[in-house]
Amino acid sequence: MVRPFGLSILSALLVPALLCAQPAPEGPGARGCPPPMDGPGRPGPMGRIPGPGPQGPPVFKFLGLTAVQEQAVQAVRDKHQPALMAGHRLLGEKAAAVRDGMENPALSEPQLRALLAAENEARLQVVLEQRATFQEAFALLSAEQQAKAVRLNQKRQKEREARRDVMEEEGLPGGPRP
Repeated sequence: MVRPFGLSILSALLVPALLCAQPAPEGPGARGCPPPMDGPGRPGPMGRIPGPGPQGPPVFKFLGLTAVQEQAVQAVRDKHQPALMAGHRLLGEKAAAVRDGMENPALSEPQLRALLAAENEARLQVVLEQRATFQEAFALLSAEQQAKAVRLNQKRQKEREARRDVMEEEGLPGGPRP
């Protein structure tokens, strides 16, 4: 028998899920459900997950790229995309192996260390490929655009630090990092 309190909790969990699962007759975003995302990014459960668009990393969209620069940046991204996708796939496999190893009591510490070292190597390869992509795209910018990009990145870093300070003051996760 379901008690009234349990029923109210169950209904509180199910009703919003059912409302969001049904198509909204009023259009996207009705009834508090997030609207589906269109445009750049990668596929997600409710549309597109934000990510770098056709102009490359987020900072590039604020630099006033010319059409030629946009095409050149996209060519750099297209050149590195296969290696990045393969690197992310490999990293996911290595991370899954580490998670499985953590749960396996028969796995020795040296074996777990080897799995973790392999995951870290895969992560390093992804970071190096991302860095190469950014450096090639950054070299396509004019001196003024490069200076503006540096200023924007410094501003973003200060904003991140300010958010971390607030999180730390509130005792929430996401405080300062070493």
